[in-house]
Amino acid sequence: MKVLVIPNLSREFAPAITERVGKIFKQLNINAMLSNDVVFESRDFDILPKEKAFTLCDVVVVIGGDGTIIHAAKKAANYDKPLLGINAGRVGYLAGIEADNLDALKTLTTGKYITQKRMMLKIKLEGSSEDLYCLNDAVVSNGSLSRLIDVSAKFDDDIINYRADGLIAATPTGSTAYSMSAGGPVVDPSLDSIILTPICPHSLYSRSLILNPNTKLKITNCNRDDNDVFLTVDGESSKRIESNKSIEISKAEKSIKLIKIGGNSLYKTLSEKIR
Repeated sequence: MKVLVIPNLSREFAPAITERVGKIFKQLNINAMLSNDVVFESRDFDILPKEKAFTLCDVVVVIGGDGTIIHAAKKAANYDKPLLGINAGRVGYLAGIEADNLDALKTLTTGKYITQKRMMLKIKLEGSSEDLYCLNDAVVSNGSLSRLIDVSAKFDDDIINYRADGLIAATPTGSTAYSMSAGGPVVDPSLDSIILTPICPHSLYSRSLILNPNTKLKITNCNRDDNDVFLTVDGESSKRIESNKSIEISKAEKSIKLIKIGGNSLYKTLSEKIR
């Protein structure tokens, strides 16, 4: 068995966890790999180019917080590889095991673990040939300034105009992130849907919508002035949306497979980690 380990070494405890993980995998006769852009000295890992390591591995193991897991998961999805997150962050909601339960890694050799399929969204910005993908959410907002923006959301034959601080299009996985903080619903991540949640809407009647996963959603910047509007995908990349320009959001063809080893149910995890 071959495992690609992706550690976020900027986390305080991540180097020690990585060292421990390498030793555990060696004891289990699992071939552990690091990509050659990771600066970490250990005889317990083989060092390979990143693309080759993704191609050869059976499982991707990520050591870090939710941001690190999300970034690596989208890469793993390109290679159709399952991913196990080890929490080295604060919340670690997407992690499959905690750092104090590393002995559970032996479960990888038995196959007695749960693999959860998570949908992603594909986003296309008008005028751009690049497709963006998100596991959590795509956020349309003003950016650095706290200022209302005017946007419209079109889906099927319906159009809703929003005047708000922004608009969130989230997956069920992302329903417990920014969308929940903005008053959106918690959606079971095993379901496929698109959650549309306005941020601080200038209306008494603006509520979240849960859309069919096959919905083709189009969000347009309707501002009449030079008020900048930006698209932010999973908190990683930011793109400016010009006036009268749109983004199209739909369910991505590919999905992410997250490994869960034992542990709590969705709602117990929420009650323990998000208080």
